[in-house]
Formats: sequence, structure tokens, C-alpha cells
Amino acid sequence: MIKLNHWVFGSAILLGSMVLTGCGTSGRPVAIAPSHHSQAVSPSTSASPATSSTTPSSSPVSSSPFPTSSTSALSSPTPAPLPLSYVTYHNKIWGYSLAVPQTFTESGPAEDRDGRSWSSGSVNIVVYGEYSNAMGHIETIASALSTLDHQKHPSYQAHGADWLVVSGTHGSPIYYIKEFIGSTNMDVLSISYPAADKNHWQSMVSAVSHSFKPGSL
Repeated sequence: MIKLNHWVFGSAILLGSMVLTGCGTSGRPVAIAPSHHSQAVSPSTSASPATSSTTPSSSPVSSSPFPTSSTSALSSPTPAPLPLSYVTYHNKIWGYSLAVPQTFTESGPAEDRDGRSWSSGSVNIVVYGEYSNAMGHIETIASALSTLDHQKHPSYQAHGADWLVVSGTHGSPIYYIKEFIGSTNMDVLSISYPAADKNHWQSMVSAVSHSFKPGSL
């Protein structure tokens, strides 16, 4: 089932060009090299090619997963973020993996789910896996998008055969959600961060989303 209290966000088009390095689980450096795609924060190219993305017509959406805001703080220039180093987290139960900023604080498993969460100030990253056919309900890309559209009212949507991305504002933070959904289980990434700091954090959101790889679905 889709949890309504997702904190975080993902993307479908990768903006800019950068290389971020960190340490993988083997201790060797991990390189993250985001590239330009037709979506603003690129989903994993192995499981969600950008060329297959479509935008549901059920609600108006924007062309960018980084929503604009009327918050007055956005009118002031935000300092460029310092380069971040990333480390790879691999979940042995569900098989998914992603890279997270090394300076973020890990706060343990996501509540009631097999995953992890990290935070830095008001920025939160949550990732977890769960069954997609639990309690007699079979989650699909269409049903997940319908639920997110009804509950979150995203300003951006994109999806492929087994993945989806939505983002928007829910209250004051910007949220980004990326899901891989299979016949038996699903892997979910969510990121949330203050709208006033959008320019500061959107490159991090791009890098984390691009690195998110699903397990066996």
C-alpha cells in the first residue's frame, strides 16, 4: 500500500552536469555522474528509461520536478551548495540500493518498513521496500499514481512500465517521491526539503534519485 506520509522526493530529469564521489559498501570510491535526460531528475536508466516516460492527463503537471513557490525567501539568491560526497546503502532484504550524502545523519530503519532514513536539518531522505500485493490489494503504477494524485496533488508526474516519479509541495516543504513497483514488491524513495532552499538542494535530489536502483521486483 502507498503510505501517505512519504517525506521525500525523487526525480525524472537530471539538471546540470556533475560528478559526485563517495565510498560504496566495498570501501571503494563510488562515482555518481548525472547526465541530461528528458526528465528533470533522471530515474534509474536500467529500470526506467526516460524515453518511455509519459505524463498522466488526470491532473495538470509542470515540466519540472522542482516546484516553484510563492515563498518570499525564494526571491533571494541561495548560495551554491558545496560539493557532497556520497556513500552507497544496499538493503539486503529487498535488494535496492542508493547513494546518500556522507554528511547526513542516519536515523535507523524507516518506521514499520524495511528501510533507512537520513537527515540534515530540515532535509529528509527515506527509502524502504514493501510488498505490492499485501492484504488482497495489488499495487500498480496506475493505482499508485491515482493515490498520490488524490492525496498529494503533485505538480509534476512521470512514469514508465515499472516506475513513477511525482513531486510538488505539501504544506511548506517540497516533496519528491520515486517508486519502483513490481508484481510482488515495491521500492520507494522519498525526499523532502524546505521550499526556500530549493536551489541549494535540487542537485542532491538529482544525484540520489539517479543512484536509486531497485531490487528484484
